[in-house]
Amino acid sequence: MPDLADPQIFRSILENLSMAVYVVGRDGKILFWNDGAERITGYLRQDVLGRIYEDNFLGELDGMEAEEDSTRCPIFTASRDGKHVQMQISLRHKSGHRVPVQLWAFPVRNSQGAIVGGAQTFQEDIAVADWDRRQTKLATYGCIDEASGVLSHGLIHAHIREQLAMFAEHALPFSILCMDIDNLENIQMRDGPAAIASVLRVDAQTLENNLRPTDFL
Repeated sequence: MPDLADPQIFRSILENLSMAVYVVGRDGKILFWNDGAERITGYLRQDVLGRIYEDNFLGELDGMEAEEDSTRCPIFTASRDGKHVQMQISLRHKSGHRVPVQLWAFPVRNSQGAIVGGAQTFQEDIAVADWDRRQTKLATYGCIDEASGVLSHGLIHAHIREQLAMFAEHALPFSILCMDIDNLENIQMRDGPAAIASVLRVDAQTLENNLRPTDFL
């Protein structure tokens, strides 16, 4: 029988959680980074352990799209005030696109009750998790544009025909929003064609992560 009082067992559980968990010491350095944090952010343990969290490499944005500085960062707020913090923010994935998450931060105390650091856990919004499952299934049937990672032209046209038919029969309104990315020619001249693919994918994934489940990009 395993000794459930062994701290290594609890560490192993935390390391393998699909929800992100990480711990920051009083000096601001990241001390722990689990599998969930790797999956959601794209950053591996070796990328972040020992790194100063105040660098804000995750580019945390609050609901007003304002970047969190060290004085307002949830994990430091929790450590300073000794209180739990819960909020919705967006993180910048290592590949560049943004991921909306639900976040909880709380102080870490030693056996004497003194605050010795902070911990933070977060998970993707349900809509993002649903989107991931949908994308995986659609990719299986060849319905995803390889360059941008979003729906192919053929599938979008099929959706538009479906909505037009619904409108003709039931007058159910729908909308189409067309967007243009500026200065792609300049980017290509400066950085080459591969940079265009990166820009398209980052923009597309950021937009997809912020759409409602009923919307299509």
